[in-house]
Amino acid sequence: MACVETWGELLFDLHCLTKGSAKKTFRQGIRYSFGGLCAYCRCKRATTLDHVRAKCKGGSNLRSNLIPACQECNHSKGSESWLLWYQQQEFYCEVAKELIEEWIANKRYDEELDGTNDRTEVRLKPCSI
Repeated sequence: MACVETWGELLFDLHCLTKGSAKKTFRQGIRYSFGGLCAYCRCKRATTLDHVRAKCKGGSNLRSNLIPACQECNHSKGSESWLLWYQQQEFYCEVAKELIEEWIANKRYDEELDGTNDRTEVRLKPCSI
């Protein structure tokens, strides 16, 4: 294995982002996490992010508190408890509820960290040269 001569040789696939483009990338990643659809009704394009726990009730801007939502669902929910509101909707679905709860608990991220996700195991295998 060769030693590197400069820091530049260690930097690869890194992108410099402005604050605005970093925020846009962060928000797009959340919107596309549910296939680009509203996590609640699953029939309209997610054009907004809903705070699961409303900011006026102490909610944060952390990834686990933001969920993709269409304009109608986001405005209809307002600052209500997401679960109470969601269970009253005609499009309520138990599987979707479980997926939202997993998202809130950040389970997919935790699985990647503790190695229980198969994709992580593949990334940990050494490259064959």
